[in-house]
Amino acid sequence: MEKLREAIQEKLEKVKKLEDLAKALKSGKELKGYLKTLSQEKGAPKNVDACKAQIAKLRERVQKEEMKMQAREDNKSVALGTSRINYMDPRITISWCKMKDVPIEKIFQSNLQAKFNWAMNNNPEWQF
Repeated sequence: MEKLREAIQEKLEKVKKLEDLAKALKSGKELKGYLKTLSQEKGAPKNVDACKAQIAKLRERVQKEEMKMQAREDNKSVALGTSRINYMDPRITISWCKMKDVPIEKIFQSNLQAKFNWAMNNNPEWQF
């Protein structure tokens, strides 16, 4: 979690620097200090539009990482696979996978496929 927070913080700092660079490029003044070194980096934007595009991408990445971090935090106390393995009939899950063309490997790990081998030959229209 800490690494994810640090990554988010680094991206937010980069957004701030890019916003400063965009302002400087927009004003047309000569770049000085960290803005000059930032503009000379490989892949650095050369105009205001490129800065804005990079800022938008970084903000989108930050938002995705924040959502990912929130999901991890929310799911800490929940064993997501337990109900699927212990309480659901595997024939229901396998029938659904076949009906929706979802690979069974995405739902059941190889050890569970071996455990539920008896249910693998289920037809897609099977109902409980």
